[in-house]
Amino acid sequence: MFAVGSIALLASVASAEDLGEEGQIVISNDVTFGAVGPSSASAQIGHHFHHGHGGDGGKGTVFSLQPAFDYFIAGPLSVGGAIVLDNFGEKLGVGLGGRVGYALPVGPLVFWPKAGIQLYHKSDWDVLTFDVVAPFAYSPAEHFFIGLGPKLSVQLTEGSNTNLGIVSSIGGYF
Repeated sequence: MFAVGSIALLASVASAEDLGEEGQIVISNDVTFGAVGPSSASAQIGHHFHHGHGGDGGKGTVFSLQPAFDYFIAGPLSVGGAIVLDNFGEKLGVGLGGRVGYALPVGPLVFWPKAGIQLYHKSDWDVLTFDVVAPFAYSPAEHFFIGLGPKLSVQLTEGSNTNLGIVSSIGGYF
């Protein structure tokens, strides 16, 4: 019985290394939820740090969904895009983003940092941001992963919003 359990454990650990192979298609979603405040950053999951434009002094709650599609074009190098859906206080944001990433196996995990540009519209202004997400992904089953890591988003248009947080990911690859 121990041998069967050990083989199953090794199989799930080995499947994490499969994420990031050339020719793979990945469909995923990044989720962020948390409180926003202008005076301090929180290391708790989903919390952000805002400065500048926001109409409400930069305070409120953020709920963000980013369904995404990525393709590994050469070895562990990926290109992809995401639909941006977020809510900051009472301001709804909808837009699109493009990104590049690089998947690196780290033991039973895959470190998959991604960076890109997002353009979206929030109630009364357009926002262009440069985003970096650096999750560690774990595959508990073949072709499925969950991830957690830091996120940095810097607003490139009017205002000086900078968001720091932790984002969770879930997805599949084939």
